[in-house]
Amino acid sequence: MIVGGELGKLYRVNFIASAWYRTQSYYDSGGWRGTWAGEGGGVIMNQAPHHLDLYCWLGGLPNRVKSTALTRIHEIEVENTVAALLEHGNEHLACLHFRISESSGSFEEALLAPGESPISGPRLPAPGPYRDVG
Repeated sequence: MIVGGELGKLYRVNFIASAWYRTQSYYDSGGWRGTWAGEGGGVIMNQAPHHLDLYCWLGGLPNRVKSTALTRIHEIEVENTVAALLEHGNEHLACLHFRISESSGSFEEALLAPGESPISGPRLPAPGPYRDVG
C-alpha cells in the first residue's frame, strides 16, 4: 500500500514493537547477555534491526532523528527501551518505540501509516499470546 502509492503522500508513521520481553533471569543466565562486550547493544542492535530496515524501506530515510534510549527495570548495561522521532522535512513525521523491558502482556507490534488517501493505512497483526522467554 505504501510502496504502491495507494496511501498517497504519507502524513505520519507510528511503529511500535514490544513483543520481545526478557526477564531478569534471562539476562542472569548468561554472563554475556545484556552487556556491551557480549551483545554489542540492546534492543536496537539485537531485536529491532529488521524493523528499522522495514521502516526505511516504507517510510524512507529521515532527515533528522531525535531519540532517547533507556535501561529500565532490568539490571543490564545496554538499552532495553528506545523511543525516536524521525523527521522527513515537511513530508511526514514518524514515531518509533521499541522495548524489551515490560511484561504483564503489555506488548504489541504495530505499523500505522496514514496518508492522504482515505483508505486505512497498513497495520501489522499483534503477535500471539504472551510467552515468558526467560
